[in-house]
Amino acid sequence: MMMDFVEHGSRDPQLYVNYSKSYFNFVLNQEESLQNKLLEKETKLLELFSNEIANTKRVEEVIILKELIAGNNLLKEDFKAIIFDKYGISVPDETIESCVKNINFDFVTENHNKELVSVSKIYDLKIITYANRILSFSEQFIDTLKTEIFFRFLNDMLDYSETIYDRNFDRDKYVDGFLLYQKYSRKDVFRILNWDQNPLAQNVGGYLIHPKKTNCPIFVNYHKEENISSTTKYEEGFINNSEFEWMSKSRRTLKSNDVSTIRNYRNGLRLPLFIKKSNGESNDFY
Repeated sequence: MMMDFVEHGSRDPQLYVNYSKSYFNFVLNQEESLQNKLLEKETKLLELFSNEIANTKRVEEVIILKELIAGNNLLKEDFKAIIFDKYGISVPDETIESCVKNINFDFVTENHNKELVSVSKIYDLKIITYANRILSFSEQFIDTLKTEIFFRFLNDMLDYSETIYDRNFDRDKYVDGFLLYQKYSRKDVFRILNWDQNPLAQNVGGYLIHPKKTNCPIFVNYHKEENISSTTKYEEGFINNSEFEWMSKSRRTLKSNDVSTIRNYRNGLRLPLFIKKSNGESNDFY
């Protein structure tokens, strides 16, 4: 299992997830004994949990799932107390609502009939409910948890995710959901910033302002390739270790809506900066 790799100091089992979409899929290709043990929907669910929940970037969803597996219901106040006691973090209500959307796979989207649709609609998923300050598993998902193989692999990935998050966690480097100097994909960033849905990549570019103007993550590819168009060869870079020169998207003026909003960031707009050396490095930004 994934935790065996962790406990014996071997390679990171997330590599197998990246390769096969889930650790179960990787093991399935090696072990005949697992053939035909899960339904297609259960296999898909393990893929989704592996990539959208248990990728070690945010721990709140993992704690919610583990607490609900241990008991039937989870009171909002109890959940907040668990996170505060363990990490010293006060979880806002918006983050809990974001976790519910993500656990139900409303946040993540896929192309379906030439449209971008939430995964929950495509696969008819409902994992948890949240009403009257109480988090609970849906009846549909309680039935799924009765499948022994599914339950075993889900528990294993949740244990892995919490363990790795805890290893990386440093209260002094924690900034409203993010850990300084850790790496995040664009999708991770929008999820941690509590967006309702993961935006289309072409709509993001180097930055995107939240519809409510609460945050605007900025993504910078530090070294520009020679063959890109002149309109995207932004002259961006560190002036010194505390100042960064950054450029808006092309065809903007000082009166453009996005430029004006960013310039007036003191009105409550959060501007987290994410950087990677080059596109060849990975999809993740520091």
